[in-house]
Amino acid sequence: MHEARAVSAAVEHALADVPAPEAVSTLRLEVHDPTRASAEAVRFYAAAILRERGLESVEVHVETLAMTCELCGAAALPTVTNPLCDACGAPMRRLPGPAVEGHAESELR
Repeated sequence: MHEARAVSAAVEHALADVPAPEAVSTLRLEVHDPTRASAEAVRFYAAAILRERGLESVEVHVETLAMTCELCGAAALPTVTNPLCDACGAPMRRLPGPAVEGHAESELR
């Protein structure tokens, strides 16, 4: 359920950055910390949030950014259920800040 709050905050922040939320054509969401949010959950919650706001026609793009392992330096894509480095198996440290960030593209910009 914490993913829902993270996605809600990212969507609200992204929509606040555009002059007219009803003119948003694309919502880009970046998962900065895949140990706290999965791309599938982000898509699910974003669609529900947009539907509640009457913005179901907005196209949603979700990208999961790789994390850098502090132990071996490898780029890794850990998951919520397996928060380990792909290369060496070390636990990945949770990143500070929001797990998900959003950017809206408006037809008015």
